[in-house]
Amino acid sequence: MSDVFDPKKIIDFSKDYYAILNLSKNDLPFGSDRKSKIELTNKLDQSFRKMARVCHPDFGGSKEAFLDIVRARRIIEDPILRNIYDQGEFTQVIQNTESNSGFEVD
Repeated sequence: MSDVFDPKKIIDFSKDYYAILNLSKNDLPFGSDRKSKIELTNKLDQSFRKMARVCHPDFGGSKEAFLDIVRARRIIEDPILRNIYDQGEFTQVIQNTESNSGFEVD
């Protein structure tokens, strides 16, 4: 298993994770303070539980639908993944290894 973080394998930009959880992007706090994090967690928990009762295979849903709400919750609750998802794409910054700094390693 690779320890390299690759959001392309985690986030499917063709899906609307907010709609999957029956949430509106504007209703969720995006702050980094404790109060905003608690409010976000509470709203996600409430919505996840409501959708899990519909999507879980034990309650007549499908495995794919349940995995979608699990993935949506994880992406929206993680500030880094949520920021990448909200941007609409993942652009990787490639560092220039050839520089004219005068420092060379043999």
